[in-house]
Amino acid sequence: MTWYAVYRASNGQLVSVGEVVADPLPDGLASVAIDGPDIGTHEWDAAALSFVPRLARASRVSWSRYDFLKRIPTPKRIGIRVAAKNNPIVEDFVSLLDSANEVLSDDPDMIVGLDYLVSIGLLDAADKECIING
Repeated sequence: MTWYAVYRASNGQLVSVGEVVADPLPDGLASVAIDGPDIGTHEWDAAALSFVPRLARASRVSWSRYDFLKRIPTPKRIGIRVAAKNNPIVEDFVSLLDSANEVLSDDPDMIVGLDYLVSIGLLDAADKECIING
């Protein structure tokens, strides 16, 4: 059984998928024969004019402030609190964490904060990876 994808000829935007295609197609539309689409695992690529496997997307994780802080090894967590007394950037990061109800694994401020802690030696790259991804 042949399936067809109908798309806008101007930009490749998918319009419909089916086993039957109008003949002739309305102006501005084109079609291409495709394998039976599995939209659960594939998505339309307008440039390739075909269905391609969906990219794995990292799932967002949410932690309570307590659970997030417990992900940081205790000696390093204490070092961060000590550094916050003399470093305004570390102080700001700790302050943001203290005021948060939850911490999201993909939050840009959290990632930048951890990167800064790595850059000044309070954490290493492996610590950061473990904190974010377990």
